[in-house]
Amino acid sequence: MDSELVQVASCGSEGEAENIRSFLLEQGIEAYVVGSTAATTIWYVGSALGGVRLFTAAADAQAARELIEHHETSTDEENWLCSECQAEVDRGFDRCWSCGKDREAIGTSTPQVSDQVIASDTENDQRSPTGDTTESTADSPIDPMVRRAFRSSMIGLGLLPIILHVYSMTLLFKRASQEEPLTQESNRLWYITLGVNILAGSVFVILYKLLSH
Repeated sequence: MDSELVQVASCGSEGEAENIRSFLLEQGIEAYVVGSTAATTIWYVGSALGGVRLFTAAADAQAARELIEHHETSTDEENWLCSECQAEVDRGFDRCWSCGKDREAIGTSTPQVSDQVIASDTENDQRSPTGDTTESTADSPIDPMVRRAFRSSMIGLGLLPIILHVYSMTLLFKRASQEEPLTQESNRLWYITLGVNILAGSVFVILYKLLSH
């Protein structure tokens, strides 16, 4: 096995990272989760700093990225709840990341999301990039397009800089143009991704000016 480890994904939570790790393991690729504890506590800050990261051997990195990308775009199912340990498992995965049980063997259910909107003060109301007030629920999933934009921006820091950041910005503004409002978590991640892209672009411009003299 190649001793060099390469980052292949940056996740929004420990559970998401473990789900992807289990998926890659089923495909014959060993992956490692790094930074899960800190990012689980404050996931939206930890993720922007590369908190919950997934690494594989350098030889498996490209295949892992392709599998992750294919998996994200090939499923429209909802997350499912493991009846064995009550852990929520990301849609499309057939094995629980927490207890390792197969989905078909233990039976599953869909996590219940509360319909009650969490009250907040007027000054603390957050608005989505579409201009609509964001509704906070007890368990709000991350918008797939925003998640894909965030991952592209993080991968772009080490692989294909600027190109992936431009792609990430395209996804952000495409999502902002849609009428459906974002959840509070998705809205927060939208702005974090925007900040990462702007920062990366600024660094690129500064380096270009320095090297051109």
